[in-house]
Amino acid sequence: MGKKINLGYVIGGVVLVALIIILAASRGPRVTPGVSQTPGTPALETPPKTGVSPEPTPGASKTPTPSPTPPVASPSSIKVISPSEGAEWVVNENHVIAWSKEAGLSGGIYIVDASTKAVIGWVLSNTAPSQTSYTWDTRDLFLNRGSGLKKGISAGKYILKIKFDGPKPETQSGTFSLIYPEQVKTATYPVAIKNFLFSPAALTVRSGDQVVFTNNDPITHKFILSNFGLTYTLASGETLTFDTAKFPKSPSYDFYSEPYPAMRLTVTIK
Repeated sequence: MGKKINLGYVIGGVVLVALIIILAASRGPRVTPGVSQTPGTPALETPPKTGVSPEPTPGASKTPTPSPTPPVASPSSIKVISPSEGAEWVVNENHVIAWSKEAGLSGGIYIVDASTKAVIGWVLSNTAPSQTSYTWDTRDLFLNRGSGLKKGISAGKYILKIKFDGPKPETQSGTFSLIYPEQVKTATYPVAIKNFLFSPAALTVRSGDQVVFTNNDPITHKFILSNFGLTYTLASGETLTFDTAKFPKSPSYDFYSEPYPAMRLTVTIK
């Protein structure tokens, strides 16, 4: 009888201890899986995953993304397109200096002797960053950049150079010639009359150049210079020379035939 009582106490004690352990475990602090925790310290929050941007705070202003600065063209890629290699420019006339694109930088234009590479003078002291051409009166040549003192220039072979401000390379033209008016060669331009048409129907020439008409049709043609009301008669197989130097300067000369309205020619003076 005594042994049964002692066994009951033992079983009851075991059950009581188990209940105490279970209650203690259910009231303990929660530990975030995968995060070690020192007893007595609060659990740490799980850090955000790498590569994932945190959500912005409501109402916080966003920093604007700066706009990219437009690139400045490299002067080494800019080409002088006028004067062209071998061009002939007449002294004391206006001529257009042109380059391929904007540099985004200011600069100046000067001229050198093609043989000695010696600087002859400055054409323009300041070009604008967005500029791509300049009309040069060859009477305007200056001793130095920024100088108001002029000098003359004689006929010869030259090279124009554009110097950009800053540590950038220069760009230059091909070798061209400056010639006196009396050195200008008279150019001739052929115009055929065929199938009752002028061919070509348009020409661009210099003042002083000549236009030579040849009648290739089997009939005699009459055509009119409308600027002056002059009529020309040209038999089959014959030629006729129209010399612009013998007429008052005009932006263009217009020829036409009354019997054949499609027979028209415009000669533009550059």
